[in-house]
Amino acid sequence: MTSFFDRLKERKLVQWALAYLAGAWVLLQVFGELRDTFAWPPVIVQVITVVLGVGFFAALVLAWYHGEKGQQRVSGPELLMLSALLVLAGVAVVIVGGNSAPTMPHASQSSTAGSAAMPLPTTPAEHASIAVLPFTDMSPGKDQEYFSDGITEEILNALAQIPGLKVAARTSAFQFKGMNPDIREVGQKLGVAHVLEGSVQRSGERLRISAQLIDARTGYHLWGDKYDRELRDLFAIEDEISRTIASQLRVRLAGGTAQPIVRAPTTDLEAHDLLLRAGFFFNKHTERDLRRSIELYEAALARDSTLAPAWAGISAAWAWLADDWLPPREAYPKAKAAALKAIAADSTFAGGHGTFGIVLLLHDWDFAAAERVIRHAFTLGSTGGSYYDLGDLFSATGRLDSAIVVMRRAQLADPLAPQGSTRLGDFLSWAGRYDEAVAEYREALELQPDYGRALIGIGSTLLLRGRPEDALQVLRQAPETGVQLQEALARTYAALGQRTEAQRVARELEQESRQRYVSADRIASIYAALGERESAFRWLDRAYRERSAGLVWLGSDRRWDPIRSDPQFQRILRSIQRQ
Repeated sequence: MTSFFDRLKERKLVQWALAYLAGAWVLLQVFGELRDTFAWPPVIVQVITVVLGVGFFAALVLAWYHGEKGQQRVSGPELLMLSALLVLAGVAVVIVGGNSAPTMPHASQSSTAGSAAMPLPTTPAEHASIAVLPFTDMSPGKDQEYFSDGITEEILNALAQIPGLKVAARTSAFQFKGMNPDIREVGQKLGVAHVLEGSVQRSGERLRISAQLIDARTGYHLWGDKYDRELRDLFAIEDEISRTIASQLRVRLAGGTAQPIVRAPTTDLEAHDLLLRAGFFFNKHTERDLRRSIELYEAALARDSTLAPAWAGISAAWAWLADDWLPPREAYPKAKAAALKAIAADSTFAGGHGTFGIVLLLHDWDFAAAERVIRHAFTLGSTGGSYYDLGDLFSATGRLDSAIVVMRRAQLADPLAPQGSTRLGDFLSWAGRYDEAVAEYREALELQPDYGRALIGIGSTLLLRGRPEDALQVLRQAPETGVQLQEALARTYAALGQRTEAQRVARELEQESRQRYVSADRIASIYAALGERESAFRWLDRAYRERSAGLVWLGSDRRWDPIRSDPQFQRILRSIQRQ
């Protein structure tokens, strides 16, 4: 009697199994890359894995049947059956990942209201995950904070480029600056398994850096070292620290061990020092500090004109100044020019591409080009900021469901940043999911109780729900946040029938716009709420001429519902979308 193993050999069952597993593995790798590139939800790959698992057993049955017939060649129908099993995974992507498809529905059509905020799953932190806490300035004069912060960011950014290593975003990690937190609490809040902390002491041209890697799950020290070197060895020290962490966390370095993880942006140490000083001021995000950062970036470029991070910093600073403090037509072209110089200096540096994409979106209104550039920037470095860029892109082009998915990922990458919860709340509110939106705004207030943008979000959402009295009560709790708060209050006054108060705010903003830049769409939305369409469109036309960034959300933002059906509004909307 033929043995069982002989029968397996006759039917080529092993060959069939290996061929199927090889094909399935390739398919999973491809869709894994596509998931990261296009910010698809993780469930897509999960569904594909299940389909392929079921298909494996079907393939074995087919192989046995094929051998039983005594045929040594696969027939056409059989080959088609095998191919269909693999194609099923692709069909699953279409079904589950449809939210990422580029469509342009109205906000109210893209999703339905929910009763509660969707809870994020609580899972154990991945082993290959880390937060880099701000290094402590131990210099004698305590005047090197910008330097220690800069070193922290350079190590963080280097680690973030290592494939397979999850790194908590800067905004969340720097929430612990100046504190002596319990490391296990840090790991729990940031969703990481490891924490790097250290100190910097600089005296003249001498440098002492200490670093410790700690297991955030147990609180035990895994590694620590001190580096007493010359200042010129700074980049080598940063590279050594980054390599040691990669080794301790058992992650594989891209390009092999010969390639440096930390690339020196310049050989001019003075230019590098100016770069760190500029970044220190940029991260304060006030008009005065942003302007100061531009001056310092320019001083660094005077010493090294090929310094890509300096060009990218100038670009980002002008983009931050646009719309809030400066007319878009003044600031965004400067941001674009600097971004292009950053890309020319180093095409692999994500910062230049990211700001370039935002300018294409918010100022040029070139949505197709913006999508290409923002997605490319995301592949170069998927930081917390790049998730925000994708969220803005998706929401501006009517893909609110995709924007919501992306912002939930931003929360995972940057869990202590109130901006993430607030922006997610905006998208949920525009989608008509009011309860979920309010829950996200409240989450932002848990992170930062005086965060005025979150209070404005709650008030605006209550207004959309037809509860202007409650909206007014919340808005009056908001700290001074400028034109945005005044606009929200005026729209609430209009809903309450307090037309005189709403008109007073509108006139005050008109007067203010003669002295400094005020986004014209803010004034237009007040008149829209009052039902004064002639004034609303006069200011909306002005916002169009001035290229106000807020107009990219005309199709999604529910502020415009009172005039959305007006042919003049639709004309403006189509004109923006055509560009």
